[in-house]
Amino acid sequence: VVDFLMGVGKDFKQVVTIQAYFGMMSKILLGLGLVFEMPMLMFFLARIGIVNARQLLKGFRWAVLGIFVTAAVITPTPDIATQTVFAVPMILLYLLGVVVAAIFGRKREPDE
Repeated sequence: VVDFLMGVGKDFKQVVTIQAYFGMMSKILLGLGLVFEMPMLMFFLARIGIVNARQLLKGFRWAVLGIFVTAAVITPTPDIATQTVFAVPMILLYLLGVVVAAIFGRKREPDE
């Protein structure tokens, strides 16, 4: 059995190069790194009063669309399963940003 397994790979040619691998990995890591900054960006925008949690929830459908487009760009394969695996954490991060905006956002001043 060992002789068979050792001889299986002799006829195969390496297709993936180190440059292609590092290019793909750097694109994925850069994309996910930027996406993980989303709650912090939402915090700052809510803190200075540009957006609030209600506006963020109102735009949730558009955010999901943008998230799936972003996931399609940073995924290494064109299948929907991998895209969904990338998109679900992004949606959860968006919802975390909404919660952070609700807690730390600028409060409305009461009208006198």
